Amino acid sequence: MKANFSFIILSFSIFFLASCSKDEGEGGTSSIKGKVMLKKYDNSYHTLLSQSTAPNEDVFIIYGSDHETYDNDYKTSYNGEYEFKYLQKGTYKIFAYTTDTTGVSVTGYVDENKPKIPVFTTVEVTKNGSTITAPDLTVIKNNKQGSSTIRGKVFLQLWESSMSLMLNSYYVHDQDVYIISKNGDQAYFDDYKTSYNGEYIFDQLPIGDYSVFTYSVDTTGVASSGSVDQTLQKVPVFTDVSVTSNNTVVTAPDITIIKIQ
Repeated sequence: MKANFSFIILSFSIFFLASCSKDEGEGGTSSIKGKVMLKKYDNSYHTLLSQSTAPNEDVFIIYGSDHETYDNDYKTSYNGEYEFKYLQKGTYKIFAYTTDTTGVSVTGYVDENKPKIPVFTTVEVTKNGSTITAPDLTVIKNNKQGSSTIRGKVFLQLWESSMSLMLNSYYVHDQDVYIISKNGDQAYFDDYKTSYNGEYIFDQLPIGDYSVFTYSVDTTGVASSGSVDQTLQKVPVFTDVSVTSNNTVVTAPDITIIKIQ
């Protein structure tokens, strides 16, 4: 009887411990953060043109080591950083995609039709409430378009409806910004959503002239009517920027837009 009772206690303990154990994944108090670096090469991938952090890059995480499909993803911020929060203790695989340069040393070029390949790093979370910094992930791309960057900020003025009083002003986040090349057909070709500090970035640009724009409230007629007609479509606000050399960063003037309270 005593032996049976001990067996029951042991079985219960094992069951209890198993039921309390948790696998890798969300539901914890730890974080993994890291950074994606970008190396840009010439079209043949023989010459490194520049190295920088990689904004707006997709990063993926796999919980544990028993499967290969990703469990969550994150798009890097303006500074190339990512962070996965609320993780439990365990092993995690983090990856991003890079150009497959296999065979370039033989052929002299990269087959652009090949799919991209993952670049992995493995991180071990051993303590609750900890923040682990993962090794940098480095991705490579060729410089099909160019090697320069245009960056700037969007500034918002918040007015009351008659525009007799400005209520607030600040650099605005999550504002859609667009770029037009003035070197050809002047067609829109890229967009960017501003970061927390109102900043946007357009990279891989060749030498040439560009217009960057975003949309603002149309204040036409406010002087005569005494208020802004908010049924009017928004209007674009432009700033013109010239890129005069390769491997440069051009800071554009602030774009100021208006919003009505």
